[in-house]
Amino acid sequence: MQKLTSNLELKRALFPSPRVGLSYRKAPAASVAIEYCVPGNYQRLAVSLAEAIEAELGEAAQLLPSRDGVFEVSVHGRVVFSKRACSRFPDHEEIFYHLRKR
Repeated sequence: MQKLTSNLELKRALFPSPRVGLSYRKAPAASVAIEYCVPGNYQRLAVSLAEAIEAELGEAAQLLPSRDGVFEVSVHGRVVFSKRACSRFPDHEEIFYHLRKR
């Protein structure tokens, strides 16, 4: 039987929560993660979005393979787009907006 795993541990390692008591520091360049469904063949869309982010803003996005129809884009550990919530794929411009807004 195949063991189902979650990417939660990986996400927590990539995007640690802010610690209480530390002084405020300006955040480094945005950490962008794109989680996509492999069985749903969303890899092409994820790679296209990652390349567009790199070309437009010069930031590398981390691709996280997943399953169950997932397509989520996170900036600094905060989900800025979820296919499950919107029932559609993101437009590149709306992701650029969240990256520029930070």
